[in-house]
Amino acid sequence: MTGPTPPPAGITELVALPDPGEHPLVHPLDLPAARGDFRRAQLITALTNPAVAVCVAGVVWFGSHAVMPPLLAGTALLVFGILAARCLENRAWQYVPRNRQDRDRRLPLRYRLGTAVPLGATLTVALLLTAWRLGRPDVTADVREYTFGAAAAVALMVIADLARTAARRDRAGRLPGQLPPAIGYLAAVTVAYPLLFGPGGAAWSGTMLAGAVTLLGLGIALAVWHLIDRHRTAAQP
Repeated sequence: MTGPTPPPAGITELVALPDPGEHPLVHPLDLPAARGDFRRAQLITALTNPAVAVCVAGVVWFGSHAVMPPLLAGTALLVFGILAARCLENRAWQYVPRNRQDRDRRLPLRYRLGTAVPLGATLTVALLLTAWRLGRPDVTADVREYTFGAAAAVALMVIADLARTAARRDRAGRLPGQLPPAIGYLAAVTVAYPLLFGPGGAAWSGTMLAGAVTLLGLGIALAVWHLIDRHRTAAQP
């Protein structure tokens, strides 16, 4: 198996690349000149991805009690974040010739863990604000109980998904990105229980069970659909 061919005559490399015989594929993290742009792109992506934008929009909605501010905040964060991250990442990859780009490299643990922390933080804040709002006197007990039952069902699915990832051979690649949002969600649901029902909590009611069954049924239906779609895709020639 031969390594990548050197760049054609007339193409000047922007920086000194590793020897193709020893290090054929190159990532921006290998090059000091490109490393800064790539890191900034990863940071912007972590702070402005769609999930974070939705959580930020929810937080703004709680503060403004209006529709337009959260829509503008979430949209602006998402759009400008995508543009800025793409620009920086493209600039980082320009230091590596196309035939030597290591696009499939798994990022180091600190990158995979760090990019998930902003989502975990904003998700926790948004959920706690939601619990505080549901605990206000103008919200009926049925709404609180149904919502908490649904949230508890999602918590069970989060735990199951973490266990499934931990049991996989590639857990080292997937688990770090799942942990911060999962921990934030589980912590928020735990804190929301006394916020909604008082220090002593409340016994599980039929309304709570209805919310839990609804979300569990939806989760099972989505899992079955995903499994069928994956098998259908694998069966295609």
